[in-house]
This record gives sequence, C-alpha cells and structure tokens, in this order.
Amino acid sequence: MLFIGAVFYKLRPTLLQMVDAIVSLVGVTVVLTRGEPASLLSMEVVMGDLLIMLATILWAFCSWMISRPGGY
Repeated sequence: MLFIGAVFYKLRPTLLQMVDAIVSLVGVTVVLTRGEPASLLSMEVVMGDLLIMLATILWAFCSWMISRPGGY
C-alpha cells in the first residue's frame, strides 16, 4: 500500500508508517520461517504463492482507487 501510494499517488509515507511496515514484514518473516531465518533459503514458491501476491497487489490498487476516486 505504501509503495503504490508513493509511486502512483505521489504521497510520501511518514516515518511511523515506514517503521510499521518494516515491523509487519519482520513479523511475517518470523512466522513464515518459524523463527529460523536460514529456512528462507530452502523455501519454494509455488503457483498459489504467486497468485496470492498478485491478489494482494490488486487489492492495494483497489483500496487506493476507492479512497481516491478521482485519481488525484
């Protein structure tokens, strides 16, 4: 969401928003790796993972378009 807002809507995220995003990504990484960062190297990305990533990106675009209907 922050990336799409910055690139397509020219809105700079605040420092707190950036910290929140980093903490969230670290949390997701800890959950996915079960606390073992080395397991990232052995993870496989399958078609379902790619579809979920695509759906998340599309959801972010839809959220921005709903919040800013005129595209401004």
